[in-house]
This record gives sequence, structure tokens and C-alpha cells, in this order.
Amino acid sequence: MTTAQVSVFGTGKNLTRVKTLSIEAKGEYVCSAFCGENSKYLACLMDAGEEKEIHMWQWEKEKMFKTASCGGKVTKLSASPNHTMVLTSGVSTLKSWYVAADATLKAENLLPPVKELEHMFLDHLYIPAVTTGANPTSEHRLLVIGDHDVSLNPNTPGVTPGMGASRGAGAGDDGGSVGGGSVLSGSQGGGADRNRQTLFVFDGVDQPKV
Repeated sequence: MTTAQVSVFGTGKNLTRVKTLSIEAKGEYVCSAFCGENSKYLACLMDAGEEKEIHMWQWEKEKMFKTASCGGKVTKLSASPNHTMVLTSGVSTLKSWYVAADATLKAENLLPPVKELEHMFLDHLYIPAVTTGANPTSEHRLLVIGDHDVSLNPNTPGVTPGMGASRGAGAGDDGGSVGGGSVLSGSQGGGADRNRQTLFVFDGVDQPKV
């Protein structure tokens, strides 16, 4: 066991340390993000090699709120502003996590039912809906950068637009994805088909009503 630790700093001129949260765990925190109304919670990704966990803190009270195992392939965590929704990505995994009615963290698969696709999702960004201004949007959006190496699976077909086709039913449902989306593909190094860097655009990413 080791100590997983994360510190919260104020945004003033001197970047004063406000809180330090720590807990005995099998690994260390590798990334974190605020979530919930008025940034009430701090979600952290604990990395113990083959095992990863989401730790959601009530950081002002220095109290653990929720925890969940998210598998060994997750490499990045982010959070949805003003919601208790957390987003995770990594090797062939892309999920949203939310606090369900039974007070546990539940996962929803954001990937479409194309099991033969092998992607390393390098980074993702959650863009909330814009309700004011000249160009309002009604849906939240998730931008995801994926790096596809066909050497992982030489039989993988080319990626085509419109991957997001239907709303996922929840964790463990391989047929789930977010409704309405698109894909932009490119390539880099090792030949045109060796490594493809892809921008996935998922529309309608929101916390389920529970």
C-alpha cells in the first residue's frame, strides 16, 4: 500500500494550498478534475498498474464520497461541469460515470458496437451546452482524440463518419454509444495506414436522470 494524495490550490496571486487529500491506496493519483455544482466534488484517477479506480471526494470536507473500479486500461479522467458525471478514456475504453439512484457510481459505455476497432484514446474534452448567445447548442459534446495502430488488429476496417448511433444502455452493454456523432481521420508515420490519429465527436453526452 502507498499514499494517494492530491492538493487543491486557490487561484489567487500566490496559489495558496487550500486542502490536501490523502488516503492509503494501492497506487497514486495521476489526474483529477472538479465536478458537481459549484465544484463540490473532486474526482481523481488512482493508478495501481493493472488496476485503476475513480475516487470522488467532497474535498472541502476532506471526505471520500464515492469510489469505483474502472479497469486497467483507463489512462485519463475528466469531469462534467455542474454534474456529478466523470468521463474516462484509455485503450479501447471510453465511458461516462454518474451517481445512480442507489447511490453507487454507474458506468455507461460511449463506444459504438464495433468490437474489432482498436484505439488508444489519448485525450478527451467535455464541452457543455451553450444556452445563451447567437449560436446556442442544446446538447453537450465530447471531443476525443484516438490513435489507431492497425498492427494491433490488421483486420480492422477503416473508420467512417457517424460512429455514434444510439444511446448506450449502461455498463457492460457493448452495443451502447452516444447518439449523433462524427469522425475525422488522419494518418501519421509508418505509411498511410500504419497509425491513424482520429478526432471523435460525440453529441448528447449528459448525465442520465436518476
